[in-house]
Amino acid sequence: MRNLWFVSICLFCFLPRLALAVEPARLVELEQRIEAVFADREGDILDPAMDLVAVARTRSVLPDLPNLTVEDALVSLTDLRIVLAQLSLFVGGNNQLRIMRAQGQVVPKALAVESGRITLSELQERARALSADQPLLEGRAFALPVVIWPEAQLVLQPGDDLQLSREAGAFLINFGGFYARSAQVRGVGDPNRQDAEFRPFVATAGAGYALMAETRFQSLGFGKVAAYSGVSFLAGGVYPAQYATQLLFNQFSDVGELTLRRTQSTRVEGNVFRNSQALPLAIKGAVDAHIIGNVFLDSPSASTLRVSEGARGTRLIRNVLLSGKGGGIDLRGAGIGSVIADNLVWSHKGVGISVDRSDCARIAGNAVIRNGQKGIALTTSRAAEVSGNLLYRNGSAGILVNHQPASTLTAIRGNVLARNRVGLFLASAADLSLGGNDFSNQFPRLVGGDAQFESGKIFQDLQGVEPVEMSFGGIAWPALQALECPQLTVKEE
Repeated sequence: MRNLWFVSICLFCFLPRLALAVEPARLVELEQRIEAVFADREGDILDPAMDLVAVARTRSVLPDLPNLTVEDALVSLTDLRIVLAQLSLFVGGNNQLRIMRAQGQVVPKALAVESGRITLSELQERARALSADQPLLEGRAFALPVVIWPEAQLVLQPGDDLQLSREAGAFLINFGGFYARSAQVRGVGDPNRQDAEFRPFVATAGAGYALMAETRFQSLGFGKVAAYSGVSFLAGGVYPAQYATQLLFNQFSDVGELTLRRTQSTRVEGNVFRNSQALPLAIKGAVDAHIIGNVFLDSPSASTLRVSEGARGTRLIRNVLLSGKGGGIDLRGAGIGSVIADNLVWSHKGVGISVDRSDCARIAGNAVIRNGQKGIALTTSRAAEVSGNLLYRNGSAGILVNHQPASTLTAIRGNVLARNRVGLFLASAADLSLGGNDFSNQFPRLVGGDAQFESGKIFQDLQGVEPVEMSFGGIAWPALQALECPQLTVKEE
């Protein structure tokens, strides 16, 4: 797996420079090395894939778990219907009947940590002490749902293995604090007898928060409801979370989906996503999410990383997206101020980077290579800036700009387009400002669509020395609000 080290070096050291001075031979070498990663299928690729994020680590030490001396904790059995009623305040009631049915009991119970701070081993001991009427553990696995109430915290220490029984309908819901360092959280056991599709899940909701570092999540999530689909963080309610959630250098294997919904300042850094069962990472309505230096392998869904539902200020920086059955990065109805910078998007069957109905987006320094459709696609997105990207061997246009509101200005500067089916394709693109784009290795077609009417300006200056202004008919959008974009930077905070 030495090739994985090569990819990491390319991403964090080489690619930002590559977009400024492309050499076809180096592009071919990069492509061959990435392909070699996927040709070597012996053994478990997940552990060596962590090499990809090693150079992404900040030089600061991972944060310590704050003040985690064990406190007296109150643990009891509670009616599961109370837990699900509380959860429904944040996610609605869809699929709750399936959750109840998976328990196989008339009045299902949950193991509740009501207050205090407790470790996994202590929680298991408390469960054994409470198991007079029914077994609460199957070996080391919890045989019923576990809930952490707002005044409580669960701590997984290095080496801990939190097991949730699929057959018994177990899962974990956190309304308080959840800390994990160098641990495991996984679903285990045979399929559920009442609902064969059920799998354990981990959901943090309301004012809950989590700090999870160097932990493996495995075999979690089912269905399409965010709370049950894998590992989810679902903010809401009157009071904000006490701490911002951080997910640092974890591994997600056979997990349905990681969801951030309406969270604030969440940091997802250095994680590896492998064998995802649905959309690997969904950001829905979150504010200031930082998604930095993660690795996504073999995504099975329509997108690998999606930002939607008005999520504002999202930073997608230095992520590696290798191979997917759909698209790569997908902004779909995101809020203003998204930054997509220095990512590698390679060999997806769909669009490499798609920005749709997402204003004030900055797309800079990305390497978008050998995707089945467009490299970068901008649709109905005002005040976008596309700069310093490498678009290489994509199956359709390297850059597509279409269906833009009238009088929208899109800046396309300093990009390298090479061996895409078409370099630049425009359709109702409104106003464009071009400069410094290198088309010298772009063939068979330089431009397509409306851009053909201005093709002479590009033919005469393949390296874009002279700036070019273009104006085409945009789409009339009534009652659009005036747009004021924030000052965007790709600098990691």
